[in-house]
Amino acid sequence: MEQEKKIEEIMNSFDGMRRAQPSPFIYSKILQRIEGYNKEYSNTRLVWLAAASFAILIILNFLVIKNTVADKKMSSIESQSQGYNLVNVNTVNYN
Repeated sequence: MEQEKKIEEIMNSFDGMRRAQPSPFIYSKILQRIEGYNKEYSNTRLVWLAAASFAILIILNFLVIKNTVADKKMSSIESQSQGYNLVNVNTVNYN
């Protein structure tokens, strides 16, 4: 019974509700804000500068990786030559 009474109170609380009424000038305010929005586009020179910087960065990364791989190959050749006791010594006497 008590639970039904609470449910009935809740249901009756919706009786006095009505739809919210917006301000009469809300549409014009929204349009004014949309029109007043400043459309800023990036400077094309700045965009090209950023793209060129990014391309240079990629090229430099490629070159560093390429040199690192070449150094690793050279160090592996040197380690193999040391394993076979091969030494690059110039024995020519210029005196």
